[in-house]
Amino acid sequence: MGIKIPDGDYVYINGDETSQDATRFGVSDSGFFTVETKVSGGSFEVVEDITQGAHVPTQGYCAGGYAGSNNNVIQKFDFGTNNDAVDHGDLTVAKRGNGGASSSTQGHTCGGYASSNVSSIDVFDFGTNSNATDYGDLLNPSLSHSAHQSTTDGYTAGGFNNPTRYNNIQRFAFGTNGNSVDLGDLSVANIFTNGCSSSTDGYVCSGNTLAEGYNYKGVEKFAFGTSNNATNYGDLLISHASGGSCSSDIDGYIGGGYSITLRTLAITKFSFSGTINSEDFGDLTYLAYYPGESSGTTDGYIYGGNYTNPSVVTNIIHKFAFGTSNNATDFGNLISSMQSIFGMEG
Repeated sequence: MGIKIPDGDYVYINGDETSQDATRFGVSDSGFFTVETKVSGGSFEVVEDITQGAHVPTQGYCAGGYAGSNNNVIQKFDFGTNNDAVDHGDLTVAKRGNGGASSSTQGHTCGGYASSNVSSIDVFDFGTNSNATDYGDLLNPSLSHSAHQSTTDGYTAGGFNNPTRYNNIQRFAFGTNGNSVDLGDLSVANIFTNGCSSSTDGYVCSGNTLAEGYNYKGVEKFAFGTSNNATNYGDLLISHASGGSCSSDIDGYIGGGYSITLRTLAITKFSFSGTINSEDFGDLTYLAYYPGESSGTTDGYIYGGNYTNPSVVTNIIHKFAFGTSNNATDFGNLISSMQSIFGMEG
């Protein structure tokens, strides 16, 4: 027989509230399972935060991209043991971009560039091989925006349709075909940005603004659900324009991208806890610019991108473990070398 834990209460699985090495399991008031350990000073720190009934992704999906011409292939690879990507299906049109959002059952590629910037959202099923179909449209044709997801909705933020830069945050519902709606605004129009997602909020990270160019290190946060504007959350250690962004339950990770005037291989970690606590986490194996990304429950995956100027494009899939600082390792390969990829997980 199981034990029912009332919201806001805890069961101690190691020691008790007076023990120096106590570990406890509970349910927060907002309805999330938490595992917490006692840290120096006597307070408890969340080490795992899991949405009740949450989908656990087992595969990474990447779609479209660019390598001399736009690509329409949807690829997938299994999380865990090293392996290569395989063909899953095709998008409705060959396009490149970096705005992929995942529900528990489907991937959504938002906007991008075909023969020009497009507003279309493609959707495809996870699991069995399938082609994408038309799902709806963003408010405007857009490229180089961030993408985010809650359990019920997909979001995009920023982006541009040259020469117009956007500061809007858009939302579209998962499950039923439809167009996006305006949720609110960023404090500044931002392009080449990176998107991280906690269970309750979206984080728009670094990018390129008119005032700071590729030196922009800012992170803005907006709440999922009700219409609202983003607020300043803090700064990353370095800028990561057009990097790869991954999310664990409690932290965001940005790897590679463009920092001031140079590509970087650094991975920067920041906390979703309310204080950014940005730190140097480790390194990728190459200077990844315009890569794709997927997030498992325990690991982040950053793949493809270009790493020299003039551009040399790669097919390498990086993997790094969430939590303690570590460097990424070579996990496998995409079907072909590709940059500007829509990344998802399912």
